[in-house]
Amino acid sequence: MNRFFKRWAPVALGLSLAACGSNDDDAPKISVDDLSEGAYTVSTGNQDTPTVGRYLAAADGSRLLIVGDDNGVARSLYRKTGNGDWVAVPPVDKDTQVSLLRKDPVVISTTPTVAGLAGHYVTTSPAGAAAGFSITADGNIVADATSACRLTGKLGSGVLPGTLKLELSTAGCGELPASSTGVLSTDPDLAPARFRLVADDRNKVIDLRAFAE
Repeated sequence: MNRFFKRWAPVALGLSLAACGSNDDDAPKISVDDLSEGAYTVSTGNQDTPTVGRYLAAADGSRLLIVGDDNGVARSLYRKTGNGDWVAVPPVDKDTQVSLLRKDPVVISTTPTVAGLAGHYVTTSPAGAAAGFSITADGNIVADATSACRLTGKLGSGVLPGTLKLELSTAGCGELPASSTGVLSTDPDLAPARFRLVADDRNKVIDLRAFAE
C-alpha cells in the first residue's frame, strides 16, 4: 500500500524552513510551491533524509500536501482552502517555506462518491487497536458496536482530486484526536487498502488505511 513512497524514496527534494524575523505578535507565515490542478508525487527534505509525499490541488485553489515518514504514514500536513492561507499541522513556530524541487503527476482516474464507498471496513489505530466501521449510503461513518477504538463521522463531496470531505470523531483510540476534519482519499497506490482517512485537529495528524471486508 506504500508503493508510491518506496518508488520515490531515493528522490531528494528541498524543504526549507526560513526564519524571517517575524514579530512575536505575528503568526508564522507559511508558503508552499503552488502546482496546477491535479495529483502529484513529491519529495521533500535533503539528500541525507529524503521524504516522499502526496500533493493534491483543486481548481478552486484548495491544496493539500501530505508529508510521510519512512513507512509512508503522514507525519505532517500543509493545507489551505480556496484562496486562504496555508496551515501547517503540527503547527510551526517560525516562518516556513516549502520548496518542491521535483513533482510528478499521478493519474487518479475516478472521483469517489459516498454511495460508491458504502460498505464495511476495518483499520488499525497507531496504538494497534482494530477499528471496524461502516459507511452508509448517505455518508455516515458508523462504528462497530464491538470496536474498542470507535470511529464515527460524516462524508461529503470533496474538491481535491480523489477525495471526499471528512468530519471524524474517535473514542477509545489512544492518542488520536477526539474530533478532526480532513479528507477520505482514494488512490490506486494505496492497494490493498481501499482508501485512507487523513485528518487533523490543527495540532495532530491522523492517517488511517481502511480495508474493505
